[in-house]
Amino acid sequence: MKSEEMTAKDLLVRDPIKEKKLELELAKEIETDNTGSIPSNYIEVKLSSLGILDLPSIIHVRDYTYTEALMMAEMKDEKMTEGMIAILNNIVFEDIDMGKAHKQDVTEILLSVYGTWYSPVLETFNYFVNEDLEEEEKRAKKNISVATIPVNNIKTTSLDDSIKLPITFKTKGYEAKMILPKIENDIIAWKFATKKNLKMEVKISESIKAVKADKYTDEQMKEYESFISERGNDFMKGLQCQLITSINGKELVKFSDKLAALDQIPLSLWKTYNDIIKKNFHFGVEEEVKFECSVNHLEIIRRFRFRPIHFLPLLDKENDSRFEVSFG
Repeated sequence: MKSEEMTAKDLLVRDPIKEKKLELELAKEIETDNTGSIPSNYIEVKLSSLGILDLPSIIHVRDYTYTEALMMAEMKDEKMTEGMIAILNNIVFEDIDMGKAHKQDVTEILLSVYGTWYSPVLETFNYFVNEDLEEEEKRAKKNISVATIPVNNIKTTSLDDSIKLPITFKTKGYEAKMILPKIENDIIAWKFATKKNLKMEVKISESIKAVKADKYTDEQMKEYESFISERGNDFMKGLQCQLITSINGKELVKFSDKLAALDQIPLSLWKTYNDIIKKNFHFGVEEEVKFECSVNHLEIIRRFRFRPIHFLPLLDKENDSRFEVSFG
C-alpha cells in the first residue's frame, strides 16, 4: 500500500524549471489569444500536433460555403493540394498559412468538419469480411463489403510533447537539420517537375493523347512511360529537398538552395531520417478503427489509410446535416 501511495505522490511531483517555462509559453499564447471574438458558427479543433509543429494546438473552423463546395468539385488532381490550402485558409478562423500544415493536421481538421456538419458515419472504404481466407476466396465479391464507420470511432494519437523541430543529424564534422513535410511542399515540387519536363511533354504530346485515348502504339507507350517516370523522379526530388533546413550551420530558405543541397545529403542519412519519423512522429488520425460488420453484424477492427480527401463532402450525397427544419 505504501509503495502505491509513493507512486501516486511521485506522479504529482513537477519539475519547477519545466513548469516555469510552460507557464511563460502559455502566458504568451494568452496575450495573443483572440478566442473571445470567435463567431458561434466555428467549432474548436484540438490538434494532435499539440502546437509543436507549425500550427497552434487549438484552431477554430467553420462549415464550407456553397462556393467552396463548388471549388472542391472542380479541383483537378494536379491542383488538389493548392485548392485544399485555399479552402482551409478560408474556413480556419486563425490568421495562419495553412500551407504550413502537415497532412495529419489537415486530415484531423477535415474529419472534425465532416463529423460536425455532414454525417456521423463514413462510408468510403471497402473491406474483407473474412481476412483469413485464401487469396482468391478473400477477394471474391461475396467477401467484400463497404464499411460504415462511426466518426466517433475514429481515434487520434497525439505527438509526444518532448519532440522538437528541426531534427539534427551529426557525424564526423557534418551536420544537417530536417523538418517534416508540409502540404505546400507538394505544390512547389509539382511546379518544379512540370516545368522541368515541359519541353518533353510538348514534344511527345501526340503520344500522351494516344495513351489517354487508349489508342497507342508500343513506341508511344514507351515515350509516355519514360516521360511519366522522369517527371515523377523530379517531383520526388522537389519534395525531398524541401525537408532540409540547414547543412553545416548554413540555413537554407530558398527552394533553389535546398535543391542544390540535396546531393550533399548521404543516402544513409535519409534512411535514418525515415526511421526517426516512423518511430517518433506517429500522430494524427489512427488507421485502425472498430465498426460493425454489415454481413455478420459483429464488431470488427480494420485498418484504413485515412486521407484528407476522404472527409470532403459531396454535394449530391444525402447526409445528416443536423439542422432543425420547419415549414412556414
